Amino acid sequence: MPNSTFGNNTLFFSIARIKPARKLLDALKHNKRQIQTELGAFSHIDPEKTNLNYCLAGCSKPEDGYETVRDLIKQYSNNKRRQLQKNAVVAAEMIFSIPFHRGDIDHLAFFEDCLDWCKNEFKGHPLLSADVHLDEACKHMHVLIGCVLPDRLLGSKSISYGKPFKFRNFRFFDEVAKHYGLQAPSIGLNKMDRAKLGHRVLLRLESLDDPLLKSACFNSLRRFIENDPVPFASELGIEFLPSLKAVKNKGDS
Repeated sequence: MPNSTFGNNTLFFSIARIKPARKLLDALKHNKRQIQTELGAFSHIDPEKTNLNYCLAGCSKPEDGYETVRDLIKQYSNNKRRQLQKNAVVAAEMIFSIPFHRGDIDHLAFFEDCLDWCKNEFKGHPLLSADVHLDEACKHMHVLIGCVLPDRLLGSKSISYGKPFKFRNFRFFDEVAKHYGLQAPSIGLNKMDRAKLGHRVLLRLESLDDPLLKSACFNSLRRFIENDPVPFASELGIEFLPSLKAVKNKGDS
């Protein structure tokens, strides 16, 4: 197991709960690039590359995946003789990412391995869709799984909290990410290291003439980078070793 510590969401793998059910349809439409306001409207999506996106598994139409979950919710309500609570987790979305600077990684092989890992990690969950996006700066895959079965709910138990949640990130790193040369970012930085790394991130963005620097929200973005520079550094391929902690001699008073 790597020495680095992971937060709840890491650069290579993150997970989010989806509730209520109507938000699932929005997620499916986004992943299938069927929300018209997104097509060409945001600089992070390149409409000329959208045709390169592909689906590895699951539904081809957002409505099909949505109806699958709606049917399962109806079956659950009939079997339990009660309506599903409004705050119940109906689905979960995993996002697997390849850092911008790692153009050497075979994205098809990587995402296929990610999907296989996901199927094994979340056994029993209906697989709704697995969509790969190549029309943004970083190649990534969205995997949507259902969290409602006819006889039980899988959401909170499967996704979990605290240590089990973090250990899942370790498993993904050990079983998939490290085989592609990805390194686990350390988040245990002291104040000085954080400042140094944040400065290097800003310098790298400047050297790339990154659009972030021209954002109307740049001051807020800069503060965010300075407070938590690790994910930005990992994405930009900036290697950084934390300072060694001073060891106090037993004889020191």
